[in-house]
Amino acid sequence: MIQIEKLNAQESQKVQTACALLFSAKTTHEPSFYQDLTLEKIKLSYRSKTKLYHPDKNLGEPEAVARVRIERFIKIQEAYQYLTSFAKPVTTKQVFERRDPFQERRPPGSERRNRAPYSEASSSEKISRPAKIVAIGGAKGGIGKSIFAANLAVYLSSQKKKTVAIDLDLGGANLHLYLGETFLKHNLNDYFDRSIPNLEDIMMQTKFGPGLIGGDSGRLGAANLHFAKKLKLMSSLRKLNTDYIIVDLGGDTTHNIMDFFLMADYQFVMTSSEPASYLDAYTFLKIAIFRKLSRIFGAESPFHSKKNPELEELIKMTLNPSGEIKSFHSLIELVKDTQPHNLDILQQTISSFAPYLIVNRVSYEPDVNDFVARIQSVLWKTTATRINFIGTLPRADDVESSARLLVPIMSQKASSPFSKALKQIASKVFL
Repeated sequence: MIQIEKLNAQESQKVQTACALLFSAKTTHEPSFYQDLTLEKIKLSYRSKTKLYHPDKNLGEPEAVARVRIERFIKIQEAYQYLTSFAKPVTTKQVFERRDPFQERRPPGSERRNRAPYSEASSSEKISRPAKIVAIGGAKGGIGKSIFAANLAVYLSSQKKKTVAIDLDLGGANLHLYLGETFLKHNLNDYFDRSIPNLEDIMMQTKFGPGLIGGDSGRLGAANLHFAKKLKLMSSLRKLNTDYIIVDLGGDTTHNIMDFFLMADYQFVMTSSEPASYLDAYTFLKIAIFRKLSRIFGAESPFHSKKNPELEELIKMTLNPSGEIKSFHSLIELVKDTQPHNLDILQQTISSFAPYLIVNRVSYEPDVNDFVARIQSVLWKTTATRINFIGTLPRADDVESSARLLVPIMSQKASSPFSKALKQIASKVFL
């Protein structure tokens, strides 16, 4: 029995929302419902709902339908955990040790095991050098960033590199699903709220190799991260005991996305093979370098202690569409003539921006060359920066199928065309 009248307003609302997910919205308005609510009733409803919405059910359904099913399944898991915390303490281990009615239909190797937090499972070998951060960005969603991030993390882990994947798509977190996890005991909000003070304590070990720091898009305003929290997270990431941190970013060009992208040691921009989509890639890259210049003396910049108002003013004139300085080439020449003492700082800032471009879902390789050349040409003319075209990923039905099964294709089909293309990209950069 849950004495809802003794809960505060926030707890009461959470209980009603959870009950609406496990039972029905109509019953949540009846006081007698909560008086008769037992742990056994919660369990029975949970089992019934998971049978209905389990991701392994109806595997041939359209992608959009499958995604809705997965999201609903996750919410049911969270509702069950929340309600059982009132009725009787139930651990994550107990929840997943219950027999899954669809277990016999899981793909080989995807059985759920009891897994220790990543920090416990990986603490035997201390890494002295700072972790290398790898950011996966792009100007729009649905182009395969999360699938690539998950499979890259799996591959690096298989190469004996300690790897952690982190979901920084703060408005639409779903990286955990592509790593086979439908339930997160902790996520980044626990770290931001200081309920869990250390970042490594919210990590979990996935069954496919890499560690995982999950995000939470269920909280209103989750994507609007305060700058101080952002700096704290950046600092904590650098201190993690791992070789690589794969950062999955949201599909937009907000300051948060750009700042996490720019902090990375390796920056990947993904776009699709559609001819018109080069505009999205160009937009992302242009806004990224604009953000980098606008923060040239910011708290996160290596030139923070060398702040110079004169150079800042020239940069503002360049970034202003109606300003007198029309290109970065003109800016460099002007600084060379009027502020030679600032030239090195400006050139280092611009030249250090050298991301990699990946074109995803390619059906015909020759079509990509002109597409990439246009991006490189326009970017150089307007921003004096170059982008490295690192390779393509093929359009393949087995990639989408693997994602619906919640199994990374790198684990399921390591010799598939997609897996081979990813390995080739990774070998050029990391190995």
